[in-house]
Amino acid sequence: MNHLLLLIVVFLIFSANKSGAQFGFDLLIKSDAFFFTIDPFGNVYLAESGAIIKIDQSTGKKKYFSDPMYGNFEIIDSSDPLNIIAFSAGLGIIVFLDKNLVEKESFSAQKDLFSEKPELACNSQLEGFWVYYPEKWQFFRINRKNQVLTSTISMNKLEYNFAQPCFMIETGSRLYVSDYENGIFVFDLFGGFLFKIPLKNICTFQVKDNYIIYFTKKHLCLYDFFLHKERLFLLPENEIKMGRVHYPYVYIHTKQGIKKYFTKIELF
Repeated sequence: MNHLLLLIVVFLIFSANKSGAQFGFDLLIKSDAFFFTIDPFGNVYLAESGAIIKIDQSTGKKKYFSDPMYGNFEIIDSSDPLNIIAFSAGLGIIVFLDKNLVEKESFSAQKDLFSEKPELACNSQLEGFWVYYPEKWQFFRINRKNQVLTSTISMNKLEYNFAQPCFMIETGSRLYVSDYENGIFVFDLFGGFLFKIPLKNICTFQVKDNYIIYFTKKHLCLYDFFLHKERLFLLPENEIKMGRVHYPYVYIHTKQGIKKYFTKIELF
């Protein structure tokens, strides 16, 4: 009996070391945000109750932006902290904000181009921004003069199945698009299709070098799409809504809010 008890204790200690011991709790940001993201400087952005909130990583001070004309914001792209995109999918409006969350300009992607509202939007490092129009089955890169710079082919003409994109981001001179049912599609900056990453049931994600970073309800996952290898890290939380990595920190959206952990292990 004593030997059995000892084995159970050793197993529990080993399990703890394999999960929570890899991450140390740092702070809690109380929020019921629909969406959140992190910019390259570690500042946190929340889409919450029709407003955009920026939390400075060094001081904790908050900045706010809201406008009833724009409704709720479903997506924030802070990959360029000087040109932040806030996207209201319900109204098809893209708002450009500066680093202080002051509005620079807005763009009605339904009124100015096509009859249907776009479903997705993200920034472009080359020029302008990307939007997805389901009526066309295409992604368009558009400049600030409302001119189409480039576009992909119709996605229903690809040899791969394509159904419903739920998230996209441009990074490393590539556009990455997640189709929840079929995987992540990768394009160059001129709309040329490059390849598909066979990761299904994923919506929001990050890209670092050749890694796709995403979260499940319990795990942080790193998928190397060159080597086709995946590493999973058990997190000290359950029922995770979404997460972000700003190495060496991991931000996890839980029922209590956004929890920040520091990693005790090397991820990359």
